[in-house]
Amino acid sequence: MSDAVAQRPVVLVVEDDFLLRMDAVDIVRSGGFDAVEAGNADEAIAILEARPTIHVVFTDIQMPGS
Repeated sequence: MSDAVAQRPVVLVVEDDFLLRMDAVDIVRSGGFDAVEAGNADEAIAILEARPTIHVVFTDIQMPGS
C-alpha cells in the first residue's frame, strides 16, 4: 500500500481559545482525521504555506492576527 493511500486526511484547526481548540482537535481526531493546530490567523497561514498536505481548514471566524 502506498503512503498516499495509508495517510489520513489532515485538518488544520484554527482557534484562539486553547480549550475550544483542544476540544475541536479531539473531535477531528476521533472522526478519523489527523489534526494540526494553530492559535491565530498568522500561524495558520504559515502552516498552510509550509504543509501542502492540509485538506480542510476548520476555523473560528473572529481571529486575532492579520
